[in-house]
Amino acid sequence: FSGASFRAPTNTAEAVFSLCYVTFGALFVSTLISSVGAMLLDFHQMQHERQRKVKDLRMFLKQHFINEALSHDIQTCVARRMNLEKVVARQNVAVLNMLSSDIRDRLNTQLYTPYLLDVMFMRICDSLDDAVIADIATRAVVWTTLEAGEQLFPPKVSMPRAYSIVSGSLAYTSQHNLLPAKTVTQAMTRQLSMSQRADNNFSMDAGPKTWLCELAMWCRWMTLGQAESILPCELLSVVVDDMLSVFRLHPTLALLVQDYSAALCKLIARSKPNLSDLQHKTDVNMNAVICSLPERSRLAVSKPALEAVFSAAAQDPSKLTWANELQREVGSGKCWLGQDPSSDHVLRMVQLVTLRLTREDGWICAKIGEWQDEDQCIIRKRAQLPGSKVKDGEMPSETLCRVLLKEFPGLMVGEEIHVTQKKETESSDRFKITTEYVRHEFSATLKGGESLPFVGTVLPVDLLAHAPLRPGRQTWRQAYGRPSQAPQTLDACSHMEMYQPLPIFINQSGSTKASVYAWLSPVMYKTCSSQRDSGAESQEGTVLEADFSKPYSGQFVSF
Repeated sequence: FSGASFRAPTNTAEAVFSLCYVTFGALFVSTLISSVGAMLLDFHQMQHERQRKVKDLRMFLKQHFINEALSHDIQTCVARRMNLEKVVARQNVAVLNMLSSDIRDRLNTQLYTPYLLDVMFMRICDSLDDAVIADIATRAVVWTTLEAGEQLFPPKVSMPRAYSIVSGSLAYTSQHNLLPAKTVTQAMTRQLSMSQRADNNFSMDAGPKTWLCELAMWCRWMTLGQAESILPCELLSVVVDDMLSVFRLHPTLALLVQDYSAALCKLIARSKPNLSDLQHKTDVNMNAVICSLPERSRLAVSKPALEAVFSAAAQDPSKLTWANELQREVGSGKCWLGQDPSSDHVLRMVQLVTLRLTREDGWICAKIGEWQDEDQCIIRKRAQLPGSKVKDGEMPSETLCRVLLKEFPGLMVGEEIHVTQKKETESSDRFKITTEYVRHEFSATLKGGESLPFVGTVLPVDLLAHAPLRPGRQTWRQAYGRPSQAPQTLDACSHMEMYQPLPIFINQSGSTKASVYAWLSPVMYKTCSSQRDSGAESQEGTVLEADFSKPYSGQFVSF
């Protein structure tokens, strides 16, 4: 019954329906076309305004003879910041002033809680006391707004607040890059190439959920740079004095906060890490701070997770044994327990220090087993680097010294020691819970002329969890007189290398158990470290067959 219909209305009802249908269709199509047209017009005007601003910028730079390198950096920076999504500012929502105090507090709690929980210690406090975050959000947090170009803080001033960006963007410049105008010469400008300027990051953009001066909540803080807004910006501002007043209202947390602050300041003073006003640029290891807390506070931090572990163990004797061992390990400062933010499962945090000790020929010192003095045998272990867990109050460098003195007394390593840090998350074979390992790997080279005195030999093939069948040690050379006759089962390492006797080193130091070390080639270490033990020839693991020239008595034996 539309205008293009081949059938004409035959009665009044059909005529009325046809008229309404045609009228509605015309209104709908015209509205749709006008809406699309308005959107395209707005988009065109926005693009035109943007192009006009960019054109004015280019004209300004050209008329003032700005060099091409700096001009390119300016235009790139402006283009990136013009693409930032605009967020509705709280100050532009006038009706929020009409809310009652109760509803306003509930709104503030929901607004501020996600930002506060970005701080690890705040998450710990929240797990111990459900009300503390809400109290901080309503009593210690202030909403701060900045106009474009307004400075948040200058360098070298005492900071009584911590900030988290809610919307907008800030430009942060460290005090090392804030040179007085008279010291910036044209020659210095020429010396900095474009790649150098990109690497130095003189000014860094900070976006939403970035914390600034976060350490001011736990210690006296002097700003190390300046921050100013690029666009209209909103920030969550935590007033430190008000936050401390809130913690005083929660006795279970007051002592913990005091211990955390003292441990943090002590760690910063001893390790002298790289500090910054930007949280993600600060090299302070918060896991190390928690592990260095006094035992009462460390147990308090891990209490909710420990309760969950004991609850899961129920009446299972083996699980209860693991839970008790885990509690003792927490008390000794070797680890602490928290909650995995993604899965809400118990998460065990451990700090490890490992030593990658290499010889001049590139071979690596690796732990291959453990000497059992009572049984006079070696229990095979997966090849790994020498190391230890960081104990209560230790710095990683102090743990390294302890490992060297205990495992390799008198050994001289090179003066150049490099350290790398990485995080790995995997399930603990011992406690059956997810564990986050923070590994501090120190790399050093053995000085020329230094060596490890050895006490016997093993065959590298025995280090593998699934070792191929082979003849006895005494008959191997007769059975396989030439390398080509060796079993064709090992692809990564040469057959002669895997069946060549390997010297081992043991330093018992009066203990009933001692680590067994050997020098492995890089390929052999990679092969052996990727193996998982599966044998069970003894109650504690697979016995590693070793050849001692004379009975081992805990002393070095020279060959």
